[in-house]
Amino acid sequence: HKIEVERRLKNNVIPLIGKRNIQKITTADVLAIIKKVEERGAFDLAKRVLNDCSQIWRFAMASGFCKRNITDGLTVVLLPHSVTPQKAVSLEKLPKLMQDIEHYSKPNEENVRLALKLLAMTFVRKSELLYAKWAEFDLNAKLWKIPAERMKMRVEHTVPLSTRALSVLKELQEKFPSDEYLFHNGDPSKPIRDNALIEALYWMGYKNQMTAHGFRAIASTVLNEREFRADVIERQLAHIDGNQVRRAYNRAEYMEERMEMMAWWSDYLYQISQ
Repeated sequence: HKIEVERRLKNNVIPLIGKRNIQKITTADVLAIIKKVEERGAFDLAKRVLNDCSQIWRFAMASGFCKRNITDGLTVVLLPHSVTPQKAVSLEKLPKLMQDIEHYSKPNEENVRLALKLLAMTFVRKSELLYAKWAEFDLNAKLWKIPAERMKMRVEHTVPLSTRALSVLKELQEKFPSDEYLFHNGDPSKPIRDNALIEALYWMGYKNQMTAHGFRAIASTVLNEREFRADVIERQLAHIDGNQVRRAYNRAEYMEERMEMMAWWSDYLYQISQ
């Protein structure tokens, strides 16, 4: 989260007002920043940037650096937008996608190929994969425990690792040894760039057809069609039950069923990628 906030500020705020005295920055200045982001069509990002600025001004007020929060009221000028589902290829096109990933050959991006394979097999969120560290993995127990602070709902999530997923991890260890991040570009203390996976999909010809998040939708569709239990699928997707009472009492992990399901899913992807 810290890395993402710093990146938003560095890309959108600091270049325009970062060197100015906070007391001399106006509401119009912040509004100009937000509108500039919206002009790129990044409406959700605009909302996040405004929230970042609001927190900065709240801290500045509490610390005595300024007398008022100039971001107050700016939420009313944010352009409304509807959330659209992340792009995902149809099931008919999935075999071709997996074959393209298997033969992905962009120079100096072997680690990106392995990242796409592991993403497809585990269908975790993009950030959960790109910021994964080896300390989270117990290869003997065949488990990957993603800590709560890196999960969207701030609850630790366990990913059963199939034999084929373990094979990808072994190849990754051999080709890109590291004591920290799984996916890096030479410096194990720094993960590969956030847009590496979407750029790879674009390079293979899937622009406006597939996203990193799309693997979650595909996995959910296929596994439901193959009649794996809905509770098991939802638990593996790390979805949180909206019913607070049911969520409080339902702490089942369904680990045995999830291990069987993930093994089946990895075998399925392997078969259609050949």
